[in-house]
Amino acid sequence: MVTDNNLSSRVSYVKKELKSAKTQLFFSIAILLLLSLWNSHNTIKVHQDYQSSLMDSVTQQVINEYQNHLIQLRQEIDKFQWRNQAELMDLYRQGDLTERDDYLSLLKTFRNELDNVRLFSIIDQQGQGVFKNITGDFLADCKEEIYSTIQNDGQEQLFLHRSGSSVHYDLLQPLMGAQDLLYIFVAF
Repeated sequence: MVTDNNLSSRVSYVKKELKSAKTQLFFSIAILLLLSLWNSHNTIKVHQDYQSSLMDSVTQQVINEYQNHLIQLRQEIDKFQWRNQAELMDLYRQGDLTERDDYLSLLKTFRNELDNVRLFSIIDQQGQGVFKNITGDFLADCKEEIYSTIQNDGQEQLFLHRSGSSVHYDLLQPLMGAQDLLYIFVAF
């Protein structure tokens, strides 16, 4: 027979075991939750690292493509200068007396050889455009870029300029055949 003492002792034992099982279940759930959170955090971190690496790769590829494009444009400008050196030097010598038709004829040749040429000019040692009477004065941002190029003995930065409803950029290359350090300025 089961006595009250024995029954009471068994109930007490079952309660302790039940409490112990609940505690173990709670800690097990807490550990699983922490492991799940840690795993989620690591998964997010791996994904963020991958996205960052992918973005860096794409950014570097875009930079390389633009650099190659600019190198190609500079080579095309030099080819144009080489083929039209006499005409460019004649226009330079005429300065602000340059005839509009002479300038436009050479600009048309330039545009036929190279896409997206907006205009060109020759920049003197003071940073002034030689054909101001035809092209007009440069935008303030363009002037800043010209002065920076003259000070650094070459174009180190490329600026995007907004004028009216369009955006353009300028490339400056040393003018071939010039006795002094002059630049050919080409707006694209």
